[in-house]
Amino acid sequence: MSANQCLKQVHSYQKALKLFANFWVSTQPLKNQLENTVNALNHSAENIDVIFNMLPLRWVNQVEKTSVQSKFAEKIIRYLPGTSHHSHDFQRIASPLSTFLIRHPDVTLEVIGDMSVDESAFPQGQFVRRGYVAFEELPDLIATSWLTLAPLEDNVFNQCKSGLKFWESGLLGVPAICSPIDDISRFKNKGLMLCSTDQEWLAALEQMTDEASYQTACADAEDRALKAVHRKEEQRLQSLGLSEAGSEIVTIKLSEKYARLHHYLMSAWFGPRWPGKLLNPTDTDFKHANFVDEAFGQSQVLIPEPLTNKLGTSLKICDVSIEINTLLKNRATTISLLDKPAKPSTISRKAKKLLRSPREFFRDSKVVKSFRR
Repeated sequence: MSANQCLKQVHSYQKALKLFANFWVSTQPLKNQLENTVNALNHSAENIDVIFNMLPLRWVNQVEKTSVQSKFAEKIIRYLPGTSHHSHDFQRIASPLSTFLIRHPDVTLEVIGDMSVDESAFPQGQFVRRGYVAFEELPDLIATSWLTLAPLEDNVFNQCKSGLKFWESGLLGVPAICSPIDDISRFKNKGLMLCSTDQEWLAALEQMTDEASYQTACADAEDRALKAVHRKEEQRLQSLGLSEAGSEIVTIKLSEKYARLHHYLMSAWFGPRWPGKLLNPTDTDFKHANFVDEAFGQSQVLIPEPLTNKLGTSLKICDVSIEINTLLKNRATTISLLDKPAKPSTISRKAKKLLRSPREFFRDSKVVKSFRR
C-alpha cells in the first residue's frame, strides 16, 4: 500500500472515530493511543474503557493435557503466528533459534501456517512446516509443545497488542518465550520469559533444557494464565444457585469430560469454526448450531446425519460410550481436515485496488516499474 493510500485510510478511520463517544479497547497502551488520537481530533470521548481479552473456559476443558515428562522428552518448539504477515517478527529470532537447534539436535522447531520462512537457516531434519490449523484445533497442538514462541518487533502497533499468546500456551501448562509488551507483562512468571536480544532468547531456550526448571515453568505458566479465563458462563450458573452435579442445564459442559464431547459433537456437525456459527446471526447455520448446542445443554446429543445409521438420531449424554465418542471425534477430524479458508484471489484483489485508486494501481504495476528501470 502506498503512502498516499495509507493516508486516505487513516483519514477515513478518523472520521469514523468522531461518530462514537464511548469506546472499548483491550489493552492499556491502546487506550493511551486512542486518547491521544481523539484529543488531536478535538473530539470528546465520554468513556474509553479497557476490557482485557480472555480465553473461553472450553479452551482449558476440551483438550487432554500432555504430561510434563512427555513434553520435555519430545521437545517440540512451536511458533503459531496466526497470519502470514509475521515473517519480519520471526526473523528477529531466527539466529538464536538456529544456534540453539545446532546445539540441541534432539529439539524440533515447527512453524504453523503459511508464513514465509527461510528453511535453509535451520539444521536439516529439525525444522517442520504445518499448514493452516483452525483456532479450535490449536489446543491439541499447543498441549503437546515443549515451548511456544511469540516474537514481535518493538513498535507502537505491537505494544498495543494483548497477551493472548501467553494465555493460549500457559493454560495448557506450556511455557512461552515472548517479546516484552505491556499487556503480557501483567502475567510475568517463571513460565513466561520476556526477551529482547538474541542473547536473552538463547538464554531462555537453554534454561528450559533443565528438567527441574521446566517443571516449575509449566506449573507457573498454568497458574498465572488461569487469571485470563473467561468465566461468564460459570459465574452466571453460580448466581442462579446451580451446581454442576444434578443440574439439567448447561452446567454439564463445565466438566472436562463433557467439554471434549461437546467439542467433538459441534465439530462433527459444523466443523472446527462452530463457535462463530453460534454467535453470528447472519451465518446460515446459526439457528441449527444453537439448536444442537442447546439440546446438549439439556443432556441430549443430536447425532449428525452421516452417523445416524449407526447411532440413531439422538442419545442421552449418559449413554455416550467410548466408541460413540470416538466416532464423533473421527467425524470431527475428517471435517476439520477439509475445512480450509479460501485463499484470496489475486485478480479480485488487484481489481479492487484498480477501482479504489487507479493512479496507485498503475504506479505500482510491474509493467510501469519495468519501463522506469
